[in-house]
Amino acid sequence: MNKFTAIVLILGSLFVALAQHEHAGTTDFPILNLSVDSRSIGLAGASAAIPNSLYGVFTNPASIATDTGNINVALGYISIMDGLWGIPAAASRSFGKYGVFSVNMFSANTSVENRDAQNNLTGEKSYYSYINGGVSWGYKIFDGLYTGASFKGVYNKIAEYSAGALYIDAGIQYRLKSERLIYGFTIHNLGFMAEKYASESEASLPLTFEGGISFVPRTIPSLRLAIDVNKKTGDYVNFEPAVEVNIYKKVLVMRLGYAFSQRDASHVIDLLQNSEDDDYQKSNLSSLCAGAGLKTDISGKMVVLDFGIKFATVAIAPSISVSGILSL
Repeated sequence: MNKFTAIVLILGSLFVALAQHEHAGTTDFPILNLSVDSRSIGLAGASAAIPNSLYGVFTNPASIATDTGNINVALGYISIMDGLWGIPAAASRSFGKYGVFSVNMFSANTSVENRDAQNNLTGEKSYYSYINGGVSWGYKIFDGLYTGASFKGVYNKIAEYSAGALYIDAGIQYRLKSERLIYGFTIHNLGFMAEKYASESEASLPLTFEGGISFVPRTIPSLRLAIDVNKKTGDYVNFEPAVEVNIYKKVLVMRLGYAFSQRDASHVIDLLQNSEDDDYQKSNLSSLCAGAGLKTDISGKMVVLDFGIKFATVAIAPSISVSGILSL
């Protein structure tokens, strides 16, 4: 397998895994659409209207506007698919009336061993490296209403082929009833390609619009219900319902979520009408997701540790992740 075949193999696997729409593959950087923090993963991506603290730099930057008292640091690990793993990292600080600023990044790496025309291993490898990151800003407009934006760059290199882009993520959150009810809206990956894998490529960034709501019932204060709806370039409309349950004194929480698309819902309706589509294949990578979170105080420092697991539809092994936030 030559280096060009390697790039096709790696990118093809990601496009199939992350967007099985008829137009899958018409956008570059499919990893930009991944949830990378463990809380969002455990909620199947339902994060636009979640009080997500520093994790918001990866989901909805408006949520970091509430971190006004401390310096926060986040670090994590995620296995994306067989052999491909990534590390999210971020730090934020409040600057008073000017808002909360953060620097953040996410990197992912893997390699593929090359084969010759007779399908024999050559001993050489083609490497895949990916990184995106930049600066995020969160700002409190007035009590309950927050906004935020991230200004980022992304760079991807496979063997000698590379691509890069600049883009913006932006969002708002409106929190009511002491944050029991939260509305959220985000725009992701609004930008332009600075460099393409091939000059003749017509691929673009996976522009995404997402809206969500989360709610804590007055009669069940230990329960938060959430749902996000998003539409990405080259993909179906996707739905991400989830639940987060406080198990013990706001210290231990459990999470459960499920991601499905408009195409998946149509398939269920077809089954109920006894008109199954033999060509049906679930249209996104994740299905059932679960997670847990621990929040505690250690030597006067607040520590949050989260775990997430995503049962994938196109890979044998589930995707697992661990991430945490330390308030200094």
